[in-house]
Amino acid sequence: MIVNEHSAIPKLKFAKTNRLIVRSEFQAVFNKGRRLNSYSICLYYYANKLQTARLGVVIAKRVIPKAVNRNTYRRLIKESFRLAQDDIKGLDIVVLLKKTPDKQRPSNEKIKYELQKIWQRLPPFPKEA
Repeated sequence: MIVNEHSAIPKLKFAKTNRLIVRSEFQAVFNKGRRLNSYSICLYYYANKLQTARLGVVIAKRVIPKAVNRNTYRRLIKESFRLAQDDIKGLDIVVLLKKTPDKQRPSNEKIKYELQKIWQRLPPFPKEA
């Protein structure tokens, strides 16, 4: 954890090492991982052998048609992950925004709230024996 020399607040980063980038990494999480659902979010997770968690975000164009809105949701998801990454180590995570039954676009506050609840439901980092 990086601490700024001017304050005692830790600086959490969302570096390349914290991202799922390659298609095969996404496929491994989808095929071998477990799933958690909320109203507008489906989260897949799979244990990796790393000390950090990695995140991938999937938002389909048919779910959120406008690119501006898709990018806003991506930023919200990444920021929520960045703040929670100390509590969720050793997992590859894919967050999938899904179409809601009422066909409404979820509010930013609702997405933040759902993500906070989902981060708490994830299993703890396995202790080495």
